[in-house]
Amino acid sequence: MLWVCARCIQSLEVQPSISVLSIAISRERIDEEVVLSLLNHMHPETRIRYIQRLLRRQEREYNVMPLILAKYGDQITVEEMVVKLTLSSATGMEILPLLLDQRRGQIAITEDMMKRAAGNVVQGTELTAFLLNYQGDQIMITEGIILVAMCNERQGESIIQLLCQHQSGKITVTTNILEAASMKEKGIKFLELLLPHRGGQPAVTITTYMLHGGALNHDRARETISFIFQKLGNSIDFLDDTMINAIKYFTHCQGFVEYFIHEGGSHILITDEIMEAVLDAESPGYEHRIACIDVFFKHGQKLRFTGKAMATIREFRDNQINEQTTQILERSRDHLE
Repeated sequence: MLWVCARCIQSLEVQPSISVLSIAISRERIDEEVVLSLLNHMHPETRIRYIQRLLRRQEREYNVMPLILAKYGDQITVEEMVVKLTLSSATGMEILPLLLDQRRGQIAITEDMMKRAAGNVVQGTELTAFLLNYQGDQIMITEGIILVAMCNERQGESIIQLLCQHQSGKITVTTNILEAASMKEKGIKFLELLLPHRGGQPAVTITTYMLHGGALNHDRARETISFIFQKLGNSIDFLDDTMINAIKYFTHCQGFVEYFIHEGGSHILITDEIMEAVLDAESPGYEHRIACIDVFFKHGQKLRFTGKAMATIREFRDNQINEQTTQILERSRDHLE
């Protein structure tokens, strides 16, 4: 067992080795005075190299790093990798200010750094706030940063609130963000924070991914999509493939498709391609086609149709009526015979 005292170290004529310092730092109970004395008696270049090595390690001795950085932090070179590792740490706020406070304007805060802070489930809010205060308006809040924050179940809401306060009116609420929100338990809360900052951004798109969330009976997805309809209204677009996929999965999620059409009917155009998907020979079958077209008829006053799509629906219904009439006549004939 190694035992040293600060006075003993001060009387040494030989510089302590890195291995001796490593043992002192790794002890269960760290004697801060001993550690500082060992560092102080090391050759300056050796000391700085050792501190840099400690900072690069993912499993750093966090208990002693604030002590070391408080005394020697201004002598080391802060690398981007070191900042990233610190931002991912559960105790990052004990070290980050010591790394950056004396270097304002020297360290560029990157998107990856912001993502690491936003994803930190222990100190994410504090780390994000520190970075925003550190570099101010030079930080661009990207889609990637928001998506990472939304995945932070413990601190995501407070982080997004910080981001919105920092760059009000400059945040782009993309389709990917809406998709992610539709699958999150706090999706509506996230959108309440984000949507007021959309400004004059282009229309958003209701996508197949959102539809699949509803198909899996995710009640939160339904609530979130309903919220999007209420808040964005005419700035919503629907892609043909969204409805085509709705038709594809219709037999598994008829209730949600009806809800989907009911909420956004006036924004949905039933195109020729959508009708081709309904009548596709590889679709689940005749009953499936009837069910799809029945839904279109049920909500016909809300939906919009191309001329060809409407003609196709009428032709299908006419054929259906003719087939039903033929079946009735055949059954009547059999009964009479």
